[in-house]
Amino acid sequence: MVRLLIETIYRMKSFKKHPFKDEIIEKIRKSIKYFPELNGILYVGITSNSLAEAQADVDNMMVKFKINYNPSFRTIFHEIMHLVQYNCKDFPKTEQSCDIFSLARIPEELMLLEKDNSCYVISRGNYSDVEIAKKALEYRNSGKKDYIRYFNKLMGENN
Repeated sequence: MVRLLIETIYRMKSFKKHPFKDEIIEKIRKSIKYFPELNGILYVGITSNSLAEAQADVDNMMVKFKINYNPSFRTIFHEIMHLVQYNCKDFPKTEQSCDIFSLARIPEELMLLEKDNSCYVISRGNYSDVEIAKKALEYRNSGKKDYIRYFNKLMGENN
């Protein structure tokens, strides 16, 4: 059972002004149950990073979003997966592994709610990407280390 609490950053009053704060919090509430590795408080804030629409602050258990940006479930899963990567020793720490692990966790019902399923490395947003990510992790769990290459190969076959 996930014991992760969501606490909007009231000490960071700027998040209160985020135009999509209620939608972001609701999406995070629907998402966190798919990350049982995390415990504690998940903070939500605003990023001032000019290059990223969203980012994870792994040192502070925080996900941040640009002002005027309403992230997809896919983006939220991606950022929360970064917190898992850096707080749990069993997860690889690369950007593409984050994409694969986060994609494999997204349930179909959440993906179907989205119009924009963009993610940083993987740009196609159909549900077959999720199935491919699951296949890549099954491949990894069978002891093979080249699961990212396998994932990319499968993605290429589905273009």
